[in-house]
Parts: sequence; structure tokens; C-alpha cells
Amino acid sequence: MENNYVGTNNGGIVGGLGNIVNNFGSFPQNELRALLSELRSEVEQTNLSKEQKQEAQEYIETIEEEAAKEKPKKSIIKLAFDGLKRAATNDKFLKLLEKLTPIIVALIK
Repeated sequence: MENNYVGTNNGGIVGGLGNIVNNFGSFPQNELRALLSELRSEVEQTNLSKEQKQEAQEYIETIEEEAAKEKPKKSIIKLAFDGLKRAATNDKFLKLLEKLTPIIVALIK
């Protein structure tokens, strides 16, 4: 009789005999979308220049698009998130980024 092992973890990895399947169905997409939506609104409230606001909005859009992909490009998500951190100018913006950080970390692992 052959023993098979199948296990899961919070990262969404399922393993079996000789195979690994990524299953990110439990990924907090709704939470990510909600935080990015709040961040969009907050960017417009900041004292950033028009160009800086546009750049921050593009970073948000990039994160949203990559996170929705079956195989998100981790380096692109990291660069976009780093750009958002550089754009943070007030406490509310920083607090939203703080809430977003664990989700981004999970995406780029």
C-alpha cells in the first residue's frame, strides 16, 4: 500500500505525492480590494502633486491587477508597494499601508 501525504497551510499550498498545487482561493481578495479602494480615496485627499497622485494611483492599479492574476509577478507587486510607501504623506495613508502590508507580504512570498 502506498502512503500519500496531502497537507495545506495558510499560504495556499497543497502538496501530494510528487505534486504541488497552488490554491489561493482563500486569499483575502475582498480585503485587498477594500483597502486599495480606501487608499485610492486617500491619495486624492493628500497634498501630493497631480503627477505624484497619478503615479500613486498607477501603483494601486498595478497591485490590484497583479493580485488578480493566476500567477502574479511578485517583483512588480513589490515595486508598486514600495512606490506607495514613498508616496505616503499622512497618518491615514500610513495606517492603510500598515493594514495592507500583511496581504502584500503574502502575495510576494
